Amino acid sequence: MGVAIPAVSVPFDTIRDPGTYVCNWNGYLLRVPSGALGPGPGRVINLIGAEPLLITRISADPELPVSHARQLASDLGLRIRF
Repeated sequence: MGVAIPAVSVPFDTIRDPGTYVCNWNGYLLRVPSGALGPGPGRVINLIGAEPLLITRISADPELPVSHARQLASDLGLRIRF
């Protein structure tokens, strides 16, 4: 199973570590593999809005099973829509 980590909400554009995240604004699951954060100019995905789009990292494992991700998110009181 995935490794549980302390949950901290951060803006999407500050993601620095691979893992499984929950999008605070809509409850969707976001998987960030290590290859998406490699060196080089810019990110693979950019989300831009008037307010920071906060995400909460729930595991260091980007392949965390969905059922376990749901349980971790629920335990943290996060909105779940996945």
